[in-house]
Amino acid sequence: VVVVVVVGSGVVVVVVVVVGSGVVVVVVVVVGSGVVVVVVVVVGSGVVVVVVVVVVGSGVVVVVVVVVVVGSGVVVVVVVVGSGVVVVVVVVVGSGVVVVVVVVVVVGSGVVVVVVVVVGSGVVVVVVVVVGSGVVVVVVVVVGSGVVVVVVVVVGSGVVVVVVVVVVGSGVVVVVVVVVGSGVVVVVVVVVVVGSGVVAVVVGAMQSSVVVGQEQSQLHWAPA
Repeated sequence: VVVVVVVGSGVVVVVVVVVGSGVVVVVVVVVGSGVVVVVVVVVGSGVVVVVVVVVVGSGVVVVVVVVVVVGSGVVVVVVVVGSGVVVVVVVVVGSGVVVVVVVVVVVGSGVVVVVVVVVGSGVVVVVVVVVGSGVVVVVVVVVGSGVVVVVVVVVGSGVVVVVVVVVVGSGVVVVVVVVVGSGVVVVVVVVVVVGSGVVAVVVGAMQSSVVVGQEQSQLHWAPA
């Protein structure tokens, strides 16, 4: 368990290296504005990484969480409370079955960018929950075969959701976007598959939301 408390402005860098299996919890509390960079390097399988960032105060707060995983069976959970810009980058390099679950919970307004790069085969599950207004961008790049599931749940109004999934290989891609709230919600889903596979895009709205969907699915058949 790593706990970092920052009072004031500036740049905070937290680096955690884990070799083996177990649970890693990183808690960063920021009182003020600045840049917070959390780097977690995991070498091993069966690791749960939980990163909690609590932002108290006004100003521009940029939170960058980089998780590099060499192995399989990894769960990454990022919880950000406050407003600002949140960038989550998860890079997974593993052979065999790679299970990645990325859960990002943001309470407040701002910009959320989630980038997941997986080199290998297996199941990739990305869950993004945003409570508030702002812009949500989810980019998933998978080089290999397997199943990719992206679930975005937005509770609030004035939200722009952009989901980009790039799969180089074969497999199944499922993108589910659920919007709960009033106002104008713009959802753009772009799925590019180089190879063979099945692509399913589901965009759902609840209550009185206005959803503008622009779905582009491109299937390129690569030679064997």
